[in-house]
Amino acid sequence: MNEREHYAIQELYEENVFVTHGLCLASMHKMPNLHFHDGFEIFLSMSDGCVFSFEEKSYRLDRGGLILANNRELHRTFAPPEGMYERYIVSFIPDFISDLGMDEEVFHSFINRPADRPRCIQLTEEQVQELVSVIERLQQFLRGKRYGEIMLRKLALAQIVILCSGYFEGETENTRQMEASRRLQPVFAFIKEHIEETILLDDLADFLFISKAQLIRLFKEEIGMTPNEYIILSRIMRSREYLARGYSVIKVCEMVGYADESHFIRTFKKIMGITPKQYGKLRRR
Repeated sequence: MNEREHYAIQELYEENVFVTHGLCLASMHKMPNLHFHDGFEIFLSMSDGCVFSFEEKSYRLDRGGLILANNRELHRTFAPPEGMYERYIVSFIPDFISDLGMDEEVFHSFINRPADRPRCIQLTEEQVQELVSVIERLQQFLRGKRYGEIMLRKLALAQIVILCSGYFEGETENTRQMEASRRLQPVFAFIKEHIEETILLDDLADFLFISKAQLIRLFKEEIGMTPNEYIILSRIMRSREYLARGYSVIKVCEMVGYADESHFIRTFKKIMGITPKQYGKLRRR
């Protein structure tokens, strides 16, 4: 597995929050595969015609298209067909602002979404300007040293989260939605339900009544990676939750379907940049 191609994982366990203002030629943007982050993500499109894709659903975004993603969701983005591609991305660990008395309701647009609630909304130009101004203020607080910088960052991030949650609570979905292939949905669900077990490609192919070669081709076409690569990412995503809750590395290894502890440790470190033990200590801290 090529790390540069398959992982765009931000090491939020070290930084808690950061902001990216991306601006490039559309032809320069390459994100061929699904990936995940260690925290929540706010994605604001500043260009027309880009696409934000989850496993099960894709959205065509124009300027002002807003997506909220949590740390359990695999996703990727596609640039517009031509021209410039501009976007703001705010990634953060929710615990970073927990001491501000943030009600859990504020995070409902990131997690526990009812099936009929939007995953993406279209902001008005006034809302775009409002949100961008606070994002850029957070950027300033992240760049330099100043008195009370941690609290300033927390307050700016809290305002961004509250604004985004408010937009979603008051909106109906009006961004163009594109269904991803429904053929893989049963396989995604099967893998998540049996993550602690040995999962064979032959069994997945039989599950869909297709050949193993067809299964691999379908995965590559729909989500840009092989079934084995998807299983690995799903296992590592699940393992983070158990490590943060204090389970031992050997126990987590068993809980996510690895028979060999050293193999699990190597894979986790390749994806996350640190060992499972180090990750568990950082997240519990």
